[in-house]
Amino acid sequence: MLKYFLHWMLFGATMFAAAAGVNLAGGGAGDGGAGDIDGSSGGDPGASSDGTDGGDGSTGSGDDGLDGELGGDPGAGDEDDQSGERQQQQDPDKESADFKGLVSKRLLALKKEAPELTAVFQKYPKVQEQVEAAFRRDMAYRELYPTLAEARQMREQFPNGIADVEQLYGEIKEIEEVDRDFEGRDAQGNYTGHGRLVQNFFQRDRNAAISLFKTLPKEWARLDADSYNEVMGSIVGATLQRSEIPEWLTELRDSAKSAKQDGIAASLDKMIRWAQGFQKRKAEPSEDERRLEGQRQQFQRETTERQQQDFTRFRTTFTSDSRRLQESIIRKHPAIASTLATKALPEAKKAEIVEKVRKAIEGHLKSSRAFMSKLTPAYKSANLQECLNLQKAQWSYPWVLNKFVRAVLAEETPNLVRQNRERTRGAAPQSQRPPANRGQQQEKRTQERTGPYQEGNVWKKKDGSRFTVAELLRGLHLKS
Repeated sequence: MLKYFLHWMLFGATMFAAAAGVNLAGGGAGDGGAGDIDGSSGGDPGASSDGTDGGDGSTGSGDDGLDGELGGDPGAGDEDDQSGERQQQQDPDKESADFKGLVSKRLLALKKEAPELTAVFQKYPKVQEQVEAAFRRDMAYRELYPTLAEARQMREQFPNGIADVEQLYGEIKEIEEVDRDFEGRDAQGNYTGHGRLVQNFFQRDRNAAISLFKTLPKEWARLDADSYNEVMGSIVGATLQRSEIPEWLTELRDSAKSAKQDGIAASLDKMIRWAQGFQKRKAEPSEDERRLEGQRQQFQRETTERQQQDFTRFRTTFTSDSRRLQESIIRKHPAIASTLATKALPEAKKAEIVEKVRKAIEGHLKSSRAFMSKLTPAYKSANLQECLNLQKAQWSYPWVLNKFVRAVLAEETPNLVRQNRERTRGAAPQSQRPPANRGQQQEKRTQERTGPYQEGNVWKKKDGSRFTVAELLRGLHLKS
């Protein structure tokens, strides 16, 4: 059985070495994760860092984790190739080092089910190292991509991996700049970015920009006739004034009146009124209009103040409810729950560990464009339930939660173990009676002796001195 097991593992190692250039470099993590090491989907938050994973010993899926993941060909005789394979193994192992606890527990479960593995791994420690490395990488891949289909879909969407993602981010950044130029206002409320926006249109495609601007007046007049007439009327009035059309029409009218051409003079009066109509300023508002405008402004101020107060209350509720939700998710994680159940750990330290995990996840998600692009609109619209739903989904995501739980526990556990050891050592002298001085013990025993006594194989007198051989032959040690 052991012979076939070793042959199977070495065959898997050979296959991994042949496909490593595609699977690892290409990022198709799911191929190595055909099996589920910890008996779950791999993305379950239960796959924690401190070994609190079930470890139930189910081997049906654990063995599959070896498929294509052993890394390196033990039969390769070329030292350069072997050194290259070792280097290739070391790089991904750095990223999966925090899975050592889970893998060790899993191997212990396998050894219980197949005791022969213990002897095999003791005889071939390098094989055990390769198996552990394969299990760790499988767990890491499983946490990132719970299913092979998800990993394949990501690869299809981004065939060049991170290069495609960076390109997409670059395009998104350009769109965001356009949005800022279009929507951004300065302190005076002016849209200062519109000039840059127009220049950008011309630089990208001059013909398309011209066509857009030709269509703009027609659509503007259809969508908002008042603002269109106000702006365009001012443009026509300025054009007529610059060409001195009203003055020229006035001169023609006066000439017509002098020539007794009353009909022509009347027509010219109409043209003058038409030309001057583009230059008329808005009529001053009446008293009633001023009063109504004042009431409207007062209502607007009260509405704005009320909205600010409502948003302040929302922000307070959002902060408290979000924190409560985040801590609840963290405390339900198996590794954290196990840590919090430790009676020897002070409550203040438990709260500190939870807060460290919370701040780490919060900092990570703040830098996530995808998450913030969904949370920001819900926050600005004061939609508390939507904000909480988004946070619940993202904070419960296995990769995010497990990663930072492992990081914090990896930092805190050694300190806790050391403190517990020091505390135990410090308590031991108090619970044990300190040994008496050896001289005092000897003096006490001497005082208690009333005759010869035997200590080990040596006979001694009551004062503690040894009997000589002659005294022993004479039988003095037998006298009381």
